[in-house]
Amino acid sequence: MVEIIEKKENPLYSRTDIVASAHVEGATPSRQHVAAEIAKALGAKADCIVIREIVQEFGSKSARISASAYSSKEALEKYEARKYLAARGTKKKAEKKEEAPAEPAKPAAVPAEKAAA
Repeated sequence: MVEIIEKKENPLYSRTDIVASAHVEGATPSRQHVAAEIAKALGAKADCIVIREIVQEFGSKSARISASAYSSKEALEKYEARKYLAARGTKKKAEKKEEAPAEPAKPAAVPAEKAAA
């Protein structure tokens, strides 16, 4: 269960910055689960929400969540770094790493008999 504590509109980046609290039983919830809960509370799409951090103190049954809810998928991709999104599991790496350039062909080794002559 996620409870929104603070919402701050940020029109420059087409997003709403959110501070929320969650009642937690057991382990810290996953970012995907928290994003789905925040989306449900705001009436937004879960794929337009970026979870900045989930902080749960040892032994505590509550977690503090910092997140941003973007107005559209295009705004999210425009303002968030792809590396940041990929590291947080928000977006799969769309671009494959480029293959390393092929090494130039090495000249054939000269037999030892011809090298001594």
